[in-house]
Amino acid sequence: MQLQLHSNTAPNEDTWAFKPIGSPFPDNPVKVLGQQNMYVALWYKNGKPVHGYAWNDAGVVQASFPYGKAELTGKVDLGGMIQVLQYNGDHNSLGYWYEWIKYKDRFEKTDERQLVRCGDSMPILWVNRPGGTLLGTLNMKTEEAYFSQAGKAECVLGKPLSEMMIIVRNLKGSPPWCPCDTCLTEQLTAHYGNEGNLEDETEQGPAAEEGAPGSIGQAETGTGATTANSTAEDGTGATSANGTVEDIYASLDSLNL
Repeated sequence: MQLQLHSNTAPNEDTWAFKPIGSPFPDNPVKVLGQQNMYVALWYKNGKPVHGYAWNDAGVVQASFPYGKAELTGKVDLGGMIQVLQYNGDHNSLGYWYEWIKYKDRFEKTDERQLVRCGDSMPILWVNRPGGTLLGTLNMKTEEAYFSQAGKAECVLGKPLSEMMIIVRNLKGSPPWCPCDTCLTEQLTAHYGNEGNLEDETEQGPAAEEGAPGSIGQAETGTGATTANSTAEDGTGATSANGTVEDIYASLDSLNL
């Protein structure tokens, strides 16, 4: 049985937390793809938007933005407020989830993807950068990308941009392995067919309970199977999950299926 792709609500606007440098780090920040402590950030210089990255420095906000040939960071350089992108909910309540795609694919599936942008600026991720991954800002008119680190900014333009990553709002379906009630129900229905089958599985013994391969007790990379009680977010709207068969069955019970 295949999953049926459910419809999301009408998409809300992006949410940005306004934070001074050195203030408490906001809840539910959107992580940069593949990074543990790098988040999508926005700042205005002379009224013009510039994207960069924020990080959690022992519980407080720090950030880096490219401007000209320099990196601007700290209270003295940035002053005022910066903004950190947040994801406060899921695809059911917000109507979208965040996805990273290659810059060269930005014109594909435009009916179900929206670019995360502000004016003519958008965040762009240099994944294979010598010296480490950086999130920078792209001028969409000139197609010049700027990245900042160690007091300096570097510019990239032309063909190398094609393989860099950008963040979009995906308006269709849900992120892979989403543990929300709606997705969990669809996945379990597809896997077990009905409650009776699920009950049979729970009686098979330790293999299912201990999360043996193929059981619902553990998330399996590449299978689309997930478990209840989500514990971690990757910033895209997708989450990882942990749980037991009993937990999942209890979740289904609460949904009055």
